[in-house]
Amino acid sequence: MDVKNRDRYEDIALEYRKKLDQSDPSVRGMTSNQSRWPLPSEIISGNTESDYTYTMGFIDYIDQFHRDITTCPLGRNNVPFQIDYGINGFLQRDEALKLYEMAYYAAFRGHNILELGTNEGLSSFLMATALKNHSNPEWRKVHIDTVDISPEWSASAQKTMRDRELSDYVNFHVGDATEFLDQRIAEGSQYGVAFIDHWHGYDTTFEAASRLADVLVPGGFALFHDFSDPNNFVPDHPYAVYQGVCDTILKDDRYQFFGLFGSIALFRVRPH
Repeated sequence: MDVKNRDRYEDIALEYRKKLDQSDPSVRGMTSNQSRWPLPSEIISGNTESDYTYTMGFIDYIDQFHRDITTCPLGRNNVPFQIDYGINGFLQRDEALKLYEMAYYAAFRGHNILELGTNEGLSSFLMATALKNHSNPEWRKVHIDTVDISPEWSASAQKTMRDRELSDYVNFHVGDATEFLDQRIAEGSQYGVAFIDHWHGYDTTFEAASRLADVLVPGGFALFHDFSDPNNFVPDHPYAVYQGVCDTILKDDRYQFFGLFGSIALFRVRPH
């Protein structure tokens, strides 16, 4: 199968858009933003709607840290639109806002968070900060399980958490993401939010997306980073996140599309 066949995925995306148009997007207390479903042609031309809006019914911003993301420094790695908290990584403001919101929501619900692809800890920092800021001694303390195949990156991320006094909120793992997911499934682990940001190739995305429903609680959320990156459609580029999601999540009626934020696609597992 040619995963770079744009015409094939344009057809798949058009059919899914029709399906969304015929469905009821309303979910009590939430905003689905399913009208943001992007076609490959729209991604390539830069014609997508992806500004941050809330999902969980919060008015304006959750807290001051959440609000401050909108004015945080930019330019990390010499990329003008990448946020810069002094931690290597690649996130836009709209993506950071959504990650913080969903992590805060997981803490509110008492659900742990899964992250595939620790890198050097930028996304872990944002989500762990949300957990810390939500902290309530009367509620169940939640944590992030994050895995990366690189021991060096994992070590760097651990130092980042120690330096920012967030280590209590993050469990670090080193290894293959698919094998880690299989282990979590065998152990019966459950998560309220999963952030998928490891290797962006087709096989790794397909393998992760195929397993997520087995570790997400009913009503849980999956976020796929770089879903709408135009590199997904460059013939010789290794990215194929969009294609991996289309060939798994879109074929599974348990999922509902909840919007595009920066390059992150958000999906919810329908409650039983």
